[in-house]
Amino acid sequence: TFAAVALDERGREVLLGHIGDLEPLARAVAWTALWTELRAGAITARQFVAAVLAAREKQSGLLTAVLGWSMTAVSCYAAEPDATPLAAFWRDGARAALLGAEPGSAEQLLWAKAYLRAASLAPEDVRWLLADGAVPGLEASVDLTWLAWESLATQGSVTDAELDAV
Repeated sequence: TFAAVALDERGREVLLGHIGDLEPLARAVAWTALWTELRAGAITARQFVAAVLAAREKQSGLLTAVLGWSMTAVSCYAAEPDATPLAAFWRDGARAALLGAEPGSAEQLLWAKAYLRAASLAPEDVRWLLADGAVPGLEASVDLTWLAWESLATQGSVTDAELDAV
């Protein structure tokens, strides 16, 4: 079965500010509704991203989805004058969420990846994340390390020699 949820202005505002308070199934439906609202132009990319950062989603499957949607919101749905500040807002929020996540958790790893992807849109040196013990509990796995180098390469902040050495 498929259903599209249409939000009124009051419902939209409540979800934007309190989506993290909902039970898991209702929260999943609400995130999908907000994503639909963004794509329909009923909310801005900044409103969506702010809701994601404020909610601090804990369920890894749902967190994976909303982090991906946030990256798309920033890279594809931000109005031109807001695009650069929104990318920095998303990057800084992802970094704060990474540093505030439970050490060693799936949530921490997902936020680390979101931060690295966001840093490719709003350039920031991400080398600190590669240092052992930089983020307690975060393992600098091969895929995380590669994503960091990819972010640096996208920013133009790494040399060919450095990439060859990896």
